[in-house]
Amino acid sequence: MAGLFLVLMFKGNMQNHLCRGLRRATPLLLILSLASVVISQPVDTTATDSVETSVASNPQYTVTIERLLVEDMRVDDTLGVYLRTSGARLAGFDLKIGTVGDLFEIVEILPGEIYDSCGWEFFNARQVQSSGTGLSPLKVWQVVAIADMLSGEGAPECFGFDVEASLLKLVVSNEFVGQVPDTSIPIFFIWEDCSDNTVSGQGGDTLSLSRSVFDFYQSGQIVSGNPFPTIQGAPRDCIKAGSLNRPQRRIDFHNGGIEFKFNIEPDSVLIDNQRE
Repeated sequence: MAGLFLVLMFKGNMQNHLCRGLRRATPLLLILSLASVVISQPVDTTATDSVETSVASNPQYTVTIERLLVEDMRVDDTLGVYLRTSGARLAGFDLKIGTVGDLFEIVEILPGEIYDSCGWEFFNARQVQSSGTGLSPLKVWQVVAIADMLSGEGAPECFGFDVEASLLKLVVSNEFVGQVPDTSIPIFFIWEDCSDNTVSGQGGDTLSLSRSVFDFYQSGQIVSGNPFPTIQGAPRDCIKAGSLNRPQRRIDFHNGGIEFKFNIEPDSVLIDNQRE
């Protein structure tokens, strides 16, 4: 299967290597592409396929969607999507996040601490159409952020922190819902092509992909005979053997969600995510 790519337009000349667009050479194209994972399990590093040598023994990035406990059945709050690293820096990311059901909705996605504090240049969050998943009603958002699109003045102040920090803020609400039962609604990462859920390294020549996906709430099953869409990480075919600058599987993804649980003395609290 041919690899799929997300292409963002830039000014300047195109570079020959993947993701070189984040360097200071004023590139024309930034190309992001991705890899594969099995839900709640690390990728099989014993596979004979030479592409599997791209799997990192330890994650360089851990991306976690926060969990929220709502005890008065009303939610008008913000959930963070957090990044923790092992010292690695990043210069851009492309995330795709989904949720199912009508008991709440993501009404807006705002930049997180890394974008705001580091003075990154580009941020775009939008709701996108999704179909053919078997999950209904499925609502999907795509978020792209880039540290530096053009060389010159206004260079980023930083490319991440040594402590956990937010990439995004999900604004959620259920003001439009009349009644809410005791239930849990997952918010999860979803892959619809090879470019989804990627992180570019600071130098722009290293692309990190899903290594593992962990589910706290049951996200359901996508019934499809095709590689996409999936909630288990991008398929193996997204990494091409013999290609230059092959993506590396270095990201652990942790899904989150909202738990509605009626309490006589209502309160809304964030659940300890136990991000280890």
